[in-house]
Amino acid sequence: MPSANQGCVRCFLPPTFPGLSLDDEGVCTRCRELATEGARQERERSRQQSRLPELQRIADQIRAERQRTGSRYDCIIGASGGLDSTYMVYVAKAVMGLEPLVVKYDNGFSHDVATRNLREACERLGVECRVIPPIPRERKYIEASVRGLEPLGVYFSACFSCHYTILSVVYQIARQENISYTLTNTNEVEHSLSQASHGFMLMALVKGFVRSLPFKACRVAWYELVAAYHLFRLKLHFDGFSWRLIANQFRLHPRPPQFLKKVILTDHIAWDLVEIEKTLRRELGWRSPKNLKVPYLRFDCHFSGLIDKSFKNTTGICLHALLLNHFVQTGDYTRDQLSRDFSYLDGDRRIDREVEIALARLRRNGNGD
Repeated sequence: MPSANQGCVRCFLPPTFPGLSLDDEGVCTRCRELATEGARQERERSRQQSRLPELQRIADQIRAERQRTGSRYDCIIGASGGLDSTYMVYVAKAVMGLEPLVVKYDNGFSHDVATRNLREACERLGVECRVIPPIPRERKYIEASVRGLEPLGVYFSACFSCHYTILSVVYQIARQENISYTLTNTNEVEHSLSQASHGFMLMALVKGFVRSLPFKACRVAWYELVAAYHLFRLKLHFDGFSWRLIANQFRLHPRPPQFLKKVILTDHIAWDLVEIEKTLRRELGWRSPKNLKVPYLRFDCHFSGLIDKSFKNTTGICLHALLLNHFVQTGDYTRDQLSRDFSYLDGDRRIDREVEIALARLRRNGNGD
């Protein structure tokens, strides 16, 4: 009988991971679910999925809409320079034959490699790329939130750039440029982890606040009030005084505007992360900070170091390592095959270096530099 003090014997989940459930052989429920024959067949169908005629019909509809509106662009893509977003640009131009406008919001924490990836990809493809600089109100929100959450040791709610700001920027520019379509995707690895982690992230914030009572809690409450004020001003920046502003107050993602139609590329084309990485490296010279046996996901922002640290403090494993762990749980790789990559991603040295970079950029902004 496996010891209750050890994690999963097949993957990297530690015994401290919330909700970890092991069978009599010491294998976690997630490994059992993802390694079944049915799950394997579903993933294989997803990898082979390619409905190009349907995708071309969509491309024709997008071009027809552009002719009707007179826009300079067929569609708009919010991109970071990471794996998924760079591949969206590639599909839009090289597969669908569209003229997209690519928009990157640089909140001040963007990884230089990711920004370079996107610029070089767009240059090779002949696509316009706009990099939007940090919005002062958002930076003030992040600064106040980080200061408030520091005593808790978790920073899960300290930044909404990926969830709120980049989408708002895309919607705003789409309206200005009279663009009717936006392309997006669903990375199932990140999506499933996000869905499963919301509960324990909220619980970690609540527990941290309770532990900070009574004195440190006053600091937390004050800075979070300041952060909430700046977040409201950020949403006001995008929506003005409107019903939309009211509707977006308690939303993690802004309400999509009615004029903008969304095409989810993962519904129409194979989204095999390993093959995508090979294609991007071969066709566009795409790079990552370190070459791993599996795709290096979510490296595009240094602020993710604070999220990594929060995950590790809460669960015993960081976010980057959890994403890598998916490839072990599915049975595509063994724990031994990815042990060196796991040690790098979950190592305190890498995480602390990312945290130092993020905090240094935050201090530089706070000093007005």
